[in-house]
Amino acid sequence: MSFVQVRLAGGLGNQMFEYAFARAYAEKHGFELRCLTGILHKFFVIPPNAPADQDLPERPNTECEKWDGESGVTIIGMGQMQKNLDYYSRAKAREWFTLRPEYAELVKDVPAMELVANVREGDYTYSCNPLVLIDRNSFTDCCDQYGLDKSKLYWLDGETHYRIPAIPVGLPWNELNDHEKGKLEGDKCRLDWLPDWAVLLRAKVLLRPNSTFSWWGAELGTHERVFCPDLSGVDADAGAKGLLRTPQKVPFIEGNHTPMARGYWFCTELRLKET
Repeated sequence: MSFVQVRLAGGLGNQMFEYAFARAYAEKHGFELRCLTGILHKFFVIPPNAPADQDLPERPNTECEKWDGESGVTIIGMGQMQKNLDYYSRAKAREWFTLRPEYAELVKDVPAMELVANVREGDYTYSCNPLVLIDRNSFTDCCDQYGLDKSKLYWLDGETHYRIPAIPVGLPWNELNDHEKGKLEGDKCRLDWLPDWAVLLRAKVLLRPNSTFSWWGAELGTHERVFCPDLSGVDADAGAKGLLRTPQKVPFIEGNHTPMARGYWFCTELRLKET
C-alpha cells in the first residue's frame, strides 16, 4: 500500500493542524499515514501509526496543490492555511480528536460555563516570540461591545489551569528547567491541560486568543457564540520591549476564523466546512 508520513512539531494545537491535514490528504488518496506515536495518539482516539523514520522527500503543506497525489513523501509544515483545511471538515476533526474514554472520564464533571475568556500568556510574554500578547482589557471590551455579561466572565489562564481533584497542577512551563521540560514532552505530557480543554469545549460563549489550542477548542466545542481577536491592524513589533512583550489592545470579532498571526504568508483565515 502506498503511504505518506508526517513530521509533527510544536505544541498540541500545532500538531493537531499538522496531523489533520496529513490524515485528510492520506484518506483522500487512499494512502497509509505514518507518524511517530506521541501526544495525539495518547489522548485522542486515533490509531498508533507505523514509525515515521524513513528518509523521504519532504513536501511542505504550504504548497500542497503542487504535489497533491504523491506518495512516499514526508509532509512538513504547520498546516494553517485555508487550502489545508479544505481537505477536511469539522465532522472529521471531531471524529479524530475525540478524547479517549479514560481521559474523558477524568474531565466529565467540568462545568459548562456561561462566558470564558482564554488568556494566552506564558511564552507569548517574551519578545522573541513574534505573536501579539493580548491585553486583558481587550476581552472585557469585547463583552461591552457585544452585550455580554462580563460579571459572569471566567478567566482561563493556561499557566494556572482550571483545577479538578483528579489532576494535580504542576509548575508553569516557563518555571521548569530544560531537563524537566524534556520529561513532559510528547507522550509524556502532563495532564493539567485536560480540564482547560474541557472548559474551552463546553463554554457557552468563548472569547479565544491567537492560539492554536483555543482555536481547536472553539472548532470542536458546542458553543452558542465564539469571538476571536482581529489582528489585522495590530503591529506585533510595537509590543516588543526588551526581553518582554507589552500587552496590546486588540479588537475582537464574532467567529473563529482569524489567523494566529499577522504578516506571515503561511497564516491565513481558517474556516472549516461542517461535513
